[in-house]
Amino acid sequence: MPGMAVVASAAPGSALPPDPLEPPTASNRQATPAKSAPSALESLVGTWQGTLHAGRDLRAVITISKAEDGGYKAIFYSIDQSGNGVPATRLTLEGRTVRISILMNGGAYEGNLSSDGKSIAGTWSQGPTPLPLNLTRATPESEWSIPATNSDVAAQG
Repeated sequence: MPGMAVVASAAPGSALPPDPLEPPTASNRQATPAKSAPSALESLVGTWQGTLHAGRDLRAVITISKAEDGGYKAIFYSIDQSGNGVPATRLTLEGRTVRISILMNGGAYEGNLSSDGKSIAGTWSQGPTPLPLNLTRATPESEWSIPATNSDVAAQG
């Protein structure tokens, strides 16, 4: 799967790529992508996990990795609902602000990366009520297992 457009930072007054969830306006219609800063984006690579309190607790896992085309990709999993990963359509890191948009389910995440790079304090928005979702960088020992899907099982068979 090709990587998505990623913005690490932009100089003041420079144009950023439009958010796919935002309707076109005169100000974002002509936007051009800013250059990525690979070292900043590299700091996000890994598995991030946290619990969304949405009537019942739902464990969320976001994996961020380098894509084959040199960009970066993020995949969102709600592991208590299914093992199906939903690819993000946009991933940005501007300063310490992390933003992830998922066109497929209308979801968006925005949070602030901690100074030690081990956590992101943020909010998940999908529908009318944004909910807190704080993510921590998983280690091999703490990483939650992502359930196999029917397509995973068929591919192994």
